[in-house]
Amino acid sequence: MHPPTHPPVNRYPGRVSEQTRFRGDIDDIHRPYTAADDRYRRLGYRQVGQSGLYLPPISLGLWWNFGDNIPFDRQRELLRHAFDSGITHFDLANNYGPPYGSAETNFGRMMREDFRPYRDELIISSKAGWDMWPGPYGDLGSRKYILASADQSLTRMGLEYVDIFYSHRADPDTPVEETIGALDTLVRQGKALHVGISSYSAQRTAEAKAVARSLGTPLVIHQPAYSILNRWVEDGLTGVLRQEGMGAIAFTPLAQGLLTAKYLADGTAERAQQRSSLPNRRLSDAALSALRSLDTIASERGQTLAQLALQWVLREDVVASALIGASRPAQAGREPGRAERSGVRHRGAGADRRGQRRDRRRPLGGVDRTVSEAVVLDRVHVRAPGKINVFFEVGGPGADGYHEVASAYQAVSAYEDVWAEASDEFTVEVDGSVDVDAVPLDESNLAVRAARLLAAEIGWPDGVHLRIHKGVPVAGGMGGGSADAAAALLACDALWGAGLPTGDLLAVASRLGADVPFALMGGTAVGTGRGDQLSPALARGRFDWVLVTSRQGMSTPEVYAELDEYRANPAPYVPAAPERPAVFPRCCTRCGRGMPGCWRPPRTTTSPRPRSACDPSWTT
Repeated sequence: MHPPTHPPVNRYPGRVSEQTRFRGDIDDIHRPYTAADDRYRRLGYRQVGQSGLYLPPISLGLWWNFGDNIPFDRQRELLRHAFDSGITHFDLANNYGPPYGSAETNFGRMMREDFRPYRDELIISSKAGWDMWPGPYGDLGSRKYILASADQSLTRMGLEYVDIFYSHRADPDTPVEETIGALDTLVRQGKALHVGISSYSAQRTAEAKAVARSLGTPLVIHQPAYSILNRWVEDGLTGVLRQEGMGAIAFTPLAQGLLTAKYLADGTAERAQQRSSLPNRRLSDAALSALRSLDTIASERGQTLAQLALQWVLREDVVASALIGASRPAQAGREPGRAERSGVRHRGAGADRRGQRRDRRRPLGGVDRTVSEAVVLDRVHVRAPGKINVFFEVGGPGADGYHEVASAYQAVSAYEDVWAEASDEFTVEVDGSVDVDAVPLDESNLAVRAARLLAAEIGWPDGVHLRIHKGVPVAGGMGGGSADAAAALLACDALWGAGLPTGDLLAVASRLGADVPFALMGGTAVGTGRGDQLSPALARGRFDWVLVTSRQGMSTPEVYAELDEYRANPAPYVPAAPERPAVFPRCCTRCGRGMPGCWRPPRTTTSPRPRSACDPSWTT
């Protein structure tokens, strides 16, 4: 027999026992945080525009859940979980809290105690632009406010520099040169590696980038609000960003919780925090119905509504990251998710294979497209630009009857608007601010042909009704019909939920006509082959064109036929067909410098040489 055991007895009154003194179940407060070894195996990282900056597809914003209203241990748990999940970008601003500044102060403590060894792995950003302190220098975009705010933010966070510092909003009174100049100073002082802007319009963004370029400032990123319910950025901003080589990070991609499961039951939700920007009333029946429709689509794709919403934002290749807020660690580790199925009813086998390919390729792009209505599966609106050929050279006809060309295209702010609505048949109606009498309304309409071709490509069994509002002159060489076709492709792709990659859409577009791929791409580009082999070209500044329309016009086939006839009966003012068309190099050089484009003068002519924007004697 073993002798009975008894708990240790404290034989010395006033002293603790040895077992009590040396307890081993207490956390070691000196043990540092160690990040997960597999943190870089969970997410891919996406390039920000044409810069060397890369962001995770999901970034964490510290707007509301990192102030003094939230226990510090919960904040720490959330931030650690995010970094362990591969989220390397933390986004702050001077007035994040509440109260103002407290989010940066709390983040600074976590940097000091947890993340200091990982500083070089993190992308940390802050901003100034909204109200921060009383008086005229505590708001908007003055040089004094931005520089003072940046210094205060660095002090609160205990950092020597931030990776990105933003102008949080455009200042309607302060010149953009002063605001961007202040950001430039931060870079030159070593207080910011890159700078960005937030909530700037397309025009204001182009102006800011032009100033930054002249100063040599690394203005590389724009932070706009963007979600499937808020698509204002598609009305020109994405085109400017792509043309300027900038990227975007979308904030409120989940529409502050609307695009999650919170509201699906009865249109109300109990929120972790009450924010003034969120309505307290119940959602309308129409809004609730739309959210439930989106949730149904997500379920068919094997996703949650939040995953669908995030993946939808990230389909836009100019968007490098989606910026989310989180109140629980599970939300911070939320991934966009990948659809195992296309989620679209009545899809054929070929379409299902394409849906699997979509997981491995970059999603849909498009430079100057603008999708302005977020009505799912009922109606989609797409805007596509017309174009100017700032240079155009035509070779002889080939065996297939097509001519090899060399062209410098530039998109202009004359647009074609196309609405696509679900229908059993393929139909089209046309109106516009230009004369549309010559536009066909039958199967020969290029937009109808585009819709039919896409339907055949993805195995779609139904039709579509297209309504076209034309703003590009008809038969004027400005690619209005091609813009219609490009818009129809994008509208039907969205309406039918195909989600084709850019490369596949461009391949379909090239089968419709030489100008259709450029209408998808927009911006400025050099086209060779039949004009559909495109290479983006640098174009700086603003280009103003004066268009003089005529009551008479010629279709593209008529123009080429007329040219062939002239070449068959040579005249002194008609040059022979070049053996291999090529864009005049000086034309691209001048466009790259922000100077007007040109046409190349004939190589042999007895008529006076036409004056062009490339002529050294040209004056404006």
